[in-house]
Amino acid sequence: MTPHFETRNACRVFRSATGDVRALDGISLAVERGAFLAVTGPSGRGKTTLLALLGALDRPTSGLVLFDGEDLGGASEPHRSRVRRRLGIVFQSSPMIERLPLWENVTYPLVPRGVPTRERRRLAKALLERVGIVGRDAARPEELSGGERQRVGVARALAADPEAILADEPTSDLDRGTAEAVVALLREFHASGRTVIVATHDPVLEALATRTLRLG
Repeated sequence: MTPHFETRNACRVFRSATGDVRALDGISLAVERGAFLAVTGPSGRGKTTLLALLGALDRPTSGLVLFDGEDLGGASEPHRSRVRRRLGIVFQSSPMIERLPLWENVTYPLVPRGVPTRERRRLAKALLERVGIVGRDAARPEELSGGERQRVGVARALAADPEAILADEPTSDLDRGTAEAVVALLREFHASGRTVIVATHDPVLEALATRTLRLG
């Protein structure tokens, strides 16, 4: 069976005036559809870089990154964009559209699908409540703390009912109660047969994983 995600000797080198930084060095990995992979290891060892490559947000310097057997590194940007629409991606610095209320930030990926406004608002309210943001769906992003923005990022990743979730430290800035709610959402998502890949230092998430990749 073709892996859902795969890397073959993938390297990512960031070039600067002060010298090259090799963020990933020859990573080969196959993640089957429906797996729960925890990527662990010390900070600065390439966990975020690996997620960016798998999520078609970046391209490898050398080697291959594949999604359902298709080469992402050599794909056109329109094709990579279509791949990203099939994924839910959560990064620690979750980007938001500052002029939009939270409910629109959560559900803007659904606008191209023609989902009616009333349905999008209902879905956003339910998802925000599940990550511990209650009664604030009309709030603006600038009113949020860093942890709250991260929770909105989790809600947005789930809104489009993706095939897979890629999450970078999704519980790192959260209190234990809210972290448990996020873990429960990821557990439920995985139980539905879909793929989860998380970069984490959280032993609770590591315990949920069907396999672990340690970098560094």
